[in-house]
Amino acid sequence: MTEKKTGAGARPQDMRQKNRRMLLQLLIQAEDRTVNELAAQMNLSRTAVQNILMGLMEKGIVRAGEKRASTLAGGKRAVSYAICPDYRYGISLSLGAEYAVAELYDFCLSRVD
Repeated sequence: MTEKKTGAGARPQDMRQKNRRMLLQLLIQAEDRTVNELAAQMNLSRTAVQNILMGLMEKGIVRAGEKRASTLAGGKRAVSYAICPDYRYGISLSLGAEYAVAELYDFCLSRVD
């Protein structure tokens, strides 16, 4: 994943949008991931990742999945998160006087069909 570096003047809402997009891309690449896995890959704190996940869960885009197996030391089982199946794709429609174009995109904004 190549991300454009942001300067010192980046707006907080731009950073939040970038982080949401990155989280969705990571969830598309794997069936499910835990908060710790996402935090490590995104280089963000667990709290930041949890806040992003909670916002996406409230909108129905992400769901909590199964709990993972317990750690060898008997620690708390981690919850995994995944994109809800209904929200894996989006449709773009362009209508003109003499044309109609429909395109299917995934969350990475890659054209699928």
